Parts: sequence; structure tokens; C-alpha cells
Amino acid sequence: MYTLLVLAIFMGASFQRVTGLGFALTVGPLAVILVGPYQGVLLANLLSIIVAAVVLMANWRAVEMNKALLLVPAGLAGVVPGTIAARGMSPALLQVLMGSFVVLGLGATAFGERIRFAPTVPRTLGLGMASGVMTATAGIGGPALTVFALATSWEQSAFIATTQLAFGSQSAAAVAVKGLPQLTVMRTGVLVLALIMGLALGGRLAARASPDQIRVAMISVAILGALVTTVRGLTVLTGV
Repeated sequence: MYTLLVLAIFMGASFQRVTGLGFALTVGPLAVILVGPYQGVLLANLLSIIVAAVVLMANWRAVEMNKALLLVPAGLAGVVPGTIAARGMSPALLQVLMGSFVVLGLGATAFGERIRFAPTVPRTLGLGMASGVMTATAGIGGPALTVFALATSWEQSAFIATTQLAFGSQSAAAVAVKGLPQLTVMRTGVLVLALIMGLALGGRLAARASPDQIRVAMISVAILGALVTTVRGLTVLTGV
């Protein structure tokens, strides 16, 4: 399972480097299974800070500050209630919630083109806060911002750049509130190395591969992990 987590981190970092999201969707479910719901989410938060920072540096010129100035503080505001909710939930319930969030995000990606609305300030703040709650609760803030991007026809390069500010700040706030994950130095080093290698590969793929192809692979891996996590949590909750 640890080997699968290393592979997921490698793939997830590559996906996010190309498409702007996918790291938490890919890594979160396996991290939950390996080190438990609370620690797994915390690990996903910690690694997401690094991924978001690297992707942001590579796409800084495309950042839309008008949206970032709304999404970032709204996301940070959502981290606090999300952290409180995560601490009060049973591990099994948190697993089900996390798996459901992933499926929600993938559903939004697949069917969100049917949803359309203007990027008003209240909607931007609302979905930004929802992203923060989901980051703290399940380590996955992408679904809410994916819905926002698709519904407002947000240009992809601007989405990739701007959302890294939101993802990175939310994850940093979650780690600041919850503390560092309980992993050995050696295992943490291996995970960070896999992350760096994945980002390097993603940098090459960004110039050669189609983002649509990468997105299909991301969805396939993430949905498998989400289903395993959800079934695992439901099994504990129902006593099956």
C-alpha cells in the first residue's frame, strides 16, 4: 500500500503540473487508507503545499488577481469550520465523506459544462469557502473550484495559475491548525522525492501531451481510490 501511495504521489504531481488539479484527488484516498483518515488528509495537505507552490511558480504570469483576492481569503475562512468538523467525525465517516467529495469533483468535471452562471462576488466567495472546508475536511479543495471554473468558462491557463494560490494557502492553513503528519523522516523523504520527480515529469508532459489525455488518466486513478475509500468507510459504519 505504501508503494501505491508513492506511485499515486508521483502521478498526482504530474497531473497537477499539467491540468492545475488532480494531486489531492489522486493521493488523498490512498493516504487515508494507509495512515488513517485524519493523518491521511493532513499528509495530503502538507504535500499539496509543495505542489501548488511549484505549479504557481511555473504559471505566475497567468494569475488573475481579481479572482485570487476573493478565492484565497474565502478559502482560508472555510478551513476553520472544516478542521473542527474533521476532528469531530469518526474515521469511518471521514472516509465516506472524502470518497464522496472526490466523486463530486469528478462528476462536476464530467457534467459541469451544463451548469452556467456569472462569476459574481457572492458566488466566488461561496465556492472559495466551500473549497476551504473541503480541503480541511477531506484534503480535497478542487471540486468546488472545478464547478466554478466550468460554470464561468474560466480560461484554463488562468484557472491553473490562480487556483494554486487557493490550494496552497488553504493547505498551509490546514497544516498550521492541525500540525504535521506523523510519519518517519525516511518515509516522508521518499514521498517528497516522488513528488519532485512527478512534477518534473509533468513539466515535460505539459509541453507535449494533451491535457485531455492527462485528465482522463487522473479521473481513472482518482475514482478507483475514491470508491475503495468510500466502501471501506461504509463497511466500518454498517458493521459489514
